[in-house]
Amino acid sequence: MKEKQLKLRVRLSLLLQMVLNATGMHLSCLILFLLLTLTLKTTLHYFHYIPFHLKSSHMKLSRSIGDMDVGEFIVPVPYVKQVKELERRREELEELLLGERV
Repeated sequence: MKEKQLKLRVRLSLLLQMVLNATGMHLSCLILFLLLTLTLKTTLHYFHYIPFHLKSSHMKLSRSIGDMDVGEFIVPVPYVKQVKELERRREELEELLLGERV
């Protein structure tokens, strides 16, 4: 039986732009991006989820069946809570940044 491959694209551009706007420092933006990339690479390598492809505007992961669809993301079941938490924190950060501009 041939396994289907699912692709996951995690767009970090909005998160990175918010960090850049909040801090005004390009260095902190780059460090955050590298930390997220290294953490994701390490996690995927540890659990043998390969291959990993890094493109300029997003990360693309090739995964096997056994994932759960959560809105715009397809994630491994143990990480569903983490994705929802990330979305909640992103919304809080947007409110904070937009509230300061008004």
